[in-house]
Amino acid sequence: MRVGKNPSWCDYALGIKSRDALDHFLDIGPVNVERLRKDKYGRTVARLDIEDSDAGQHLIALGLARSWVD
Repeated sequence: MRVGKNPSWCDYALGIKSRDALDHFLDIGPVNVERLRKDKYGRTVARLDIEDSDAGQHLIALGLARSWVD
């Protein structure tokens, strides 16, 4: 489904599922944010975890995200 100005490869429904899964993950407990570096655009790259569970790995395990290497 294409919504708004999103490119054709953008899966809007999967984005909603990912957002909701992250929201539920964040309900587990206190969040720890470890700033790792900045990317080539100056954005902060960070690791987000709760009770030693990594948010990115959680979403990958659910099939809602992919590993990113830049």
